[in-house]
Amino acid sequence: MGIYKDRAATNTKRFTTTFGIELSHFHNLPNDKRKSNIYPHPLNKNNSLFDMTPISIQRFDKGYILPRAGSNSTLSDKKVLLIGCGSVGSHIALELVRAGVMNLTLVDKDLFHIENVYRHALGVSSLYEAVKNKENEEYYSLPKVIGLKREIESKFPYVIVKCHQDSIEELIVGKMIEPTEYDLIVIALGNPTIELYLNDYFHNLSNCPPVIFTWLEALGIGGHAILTKNNNKAGCLNCLYLDTSGLKTDLFNRASFAAARQFFGKIIAGCGSVFTPYGSMDAISTAILATRLATDTLLGREVDCPLLSWKGESRVFLEHGYILSDRYKLNNETLYSLRYSYKKDQCEVCGIRGD
Repeated sequence: MGIYKDRAATNTKRFTTTFGIELSHFHNLPNDKRKSNIYPHPLNKNNSLFDMTPISIQRFDKGYILPRAGSNSTLSDKKVLLIGCGSVGSHIALELVRAGVMNLTLVDKDLFHIENVYRHALGVSSLYEAVKNKENEEYYSLPKVIGLKREIESKFPYVIVKCHQDSIEELIVGKMIEPTEYDLIVIALGNPTIELYLNDYFHNLSNCPPVIFTWLEALGIGGHAILTKNNNKAGCLNCLYLDTSGLKTDLFNRASFAAARQFFGKIIAGCGSVFTPYGSMDAISTAILATRLATDTLLGREVDCPLLSWKGESRVFLEHGYILSDRYKLNNETLYSLRYSYKKDQCEVCGIRGD
């Protein structure tokens, strides 16, 4: 077998593959008493008897399989840093790869636990890893980033996945990661305090790529994604925590579909574990919203810094006695038309950097 590379006048690469097939048991039919003949090719002689095994050749290159799956080959050279690999972040990781991103770095310090299984992209097979020693076999909880890296690499060819089992704050302080090496940063931590810190850090970083923050709300009422640091446009996460006068709102996010000063954590009886109630479909809907914004940004389709939201049903939310915000009462068309209206000129993080 040989491969011949042909470069045309353009920069297009063309490849031609040649191969040979070894023929065995090539001779006359049993009833043919004539002297055995050697034929140039078995298909040229009707009376010949030979063994032939058909070989099916299937293309496996990126240029063939990515477009057929709806992926964009332009994204294959992009590098994305994903911070947070929980229920939302894990689905974002998979959807980014399906969209065509072939170079992904994952950051998350947490281990994968059984209570995450039904709303996470990973399953029970990623809970533990067996380690054998001389006496017995021990099982250890698997980090989310390791499980997600293995899941992606087992499903999709050509993908380069790097991972850091550390908090993003430790990586920044220890200079173990360089944000400017990436084309896009996606943050799915669900922790406003850390996210506001990162928002400020990235806005003070020279040559920082665009950054997306994404999160969802309790009981399926919706999810959000905001883009910042895009084309030197104003608008950032900090803008959402300022009131109409430009003052801080005590960590109340103005994008919220829930009214202020409500607690949504549920406590599991007997174990003291607190969690925010939402389902897998809510996490997936938010991941899709963030991934579409990510691909639009990487492809240059989004040139500003929008705030995007999806709205879910409010019935269960209201049955639990919670109160909706005025923003939830807006229809989807209005929410989309107002996607740039959240910006605050008084924002000390991004206001002075806008056009």
